[in-house]
Amino acid sequence: MLDPDFGWHLRMGQLILSSGIPLHDPFSYTMTHYPFVDHEWLTNVIIYLLYKTGGMVTVSLFFTATLLLIISLLLKNNKKYLFEIIFLISASLLGFGGVRPQVLGWLFFILWVKEISKPKHNKGWLFFLQLLWVNMHGSFFLGIATYVMYGGMEFLNKKKKKTSLGMCIALCAATLINPYTYRIWWEVFMQLTDGSLRWRIMEWMPGIFIFDASFWIYACIFFALLIKLFNKLNLFQKITSVLFFLMALSTARNMPLFLLISADMFFVLWGALEDSVPTQKKDALIFLKRAISGICLFVSVASIGLYCSSYKPIRLLYPEKAVEYLNKNKIKGNIFSLYGWGGYLVWNAPHNKIFIDGRMPSWRWKQSDVHQSNNADKEYREILKGKINFSYYQKKYNIIYALIDKDKSIQPIFKGYKKIYEDETATLYKL
Repeated sequence: MLDPDFGWHLRMGQLILSSGIPLHDPFSYTMTHYPFVDHEWLTNVIIYLLYKTGGMVTVSLFFTATLLLIISLLLKNNKKYLFEIIFLISASLLGFGGVRPQVLGWLFFILWVKEISKPKHNKGWLFFLQLLWVNMHGSFFLGIATYVMYGGMEFLNKKKKKTSLGMCIALCAATLINPYTYRIWWEVFMQLTDGSLRWRIMEWMPGIFIFDASFWIYACIFFALLIKLFNKLNLFQKITSVLFFLMALSTARNMPLFLLISADMFFVLWGALEDSVPTQKKDALIFLKRAISGICLFVSVASIGLYCSSYKPIRLLYPEKAVEYLNKNKIKGNIFSLYGWGGYLVWNAPHNKIFIDGRMPSWRWKQSDVHQSNNADKEYREILKGKINFSYYQKKYNIIYALIDKDKSIQPIFKGYKKIYEDETATLYKL
């Protein structure tokens, strides 16, 4: 379980099935009354049911099948480029995949792009996709955004319209059919506009700082082809390809979206290049393209190999033994722990509420309860940096235990507190 939020997804799915969809945060003691929005609630239910059925194997197979379905959709109408899709684009996607709700967001996105690119839209299918998307992943806004963009391009080109204002209204209405109605839009807006995430959380970091060789090889080839064969794409394709590339530069989690939306365009340009090359040189061009694709595959496999070689067992990544100690000794109470351990504790130590987890960095509000936080992420960082004495927050939130790692810069914060458990990964203090 490498994703820090995986345990949180499991617990949320279980909670929804047993108690219904929570409207406030059920896991923390710092922001218990915060009007929490789970924009992945249906995905979390699916993850829990899969895990309950066959454990991590079943969950992994499901997300692997989803990724294969995405690749098969890329192959549709591009079968002659099987080698390039498998080894060029898919190689880049490998580095971003995993047991993560984002993969389902990619599936909805590619289904959406494929549909609005058709000569005639199936509006009923688009409405159904939007309705399902809004309940499964926060990237649902991309559906309406690309539909509106497509309509704008039709207007500028004075072409016969496939889009309509009525359909835009219907799609917007579909996004309100969720347990949180309009508040789901606030959750998306809050995360998209939180610039601080880009410098503290890996997947939100600017893409320009993410070294993924296969992605950058693909992007360089794509824009080289676009510059040379600019007139081969329509206005919508040109604008969306550039826009999504800028989004990828802005945030690493958008890099797969650029791969997906540019794939069909890439092979239009790739084919146009083949047609422009004299017959006697086509074999050399095909060899060159496949050599580049092979390099991308090699780089991706090598990167995954290096990543796997640095893999640490669960007991070294998360406080596995410490949590066993908590449960065995029936230790209950508010725990201060690391941000990255939040999801693990939510799943494996459900009787203990936590200070913060991966959902909470953008949560901010103003309320009058002195025992609640207006910004738990800010307070968490203040504690780790030693800006405010920990005893202040201990009293404010009635924190009984602190579970932290062996980081020497953190240990002094808890000097003087009683150490009741320690192993090679974690130290547990009673405050």
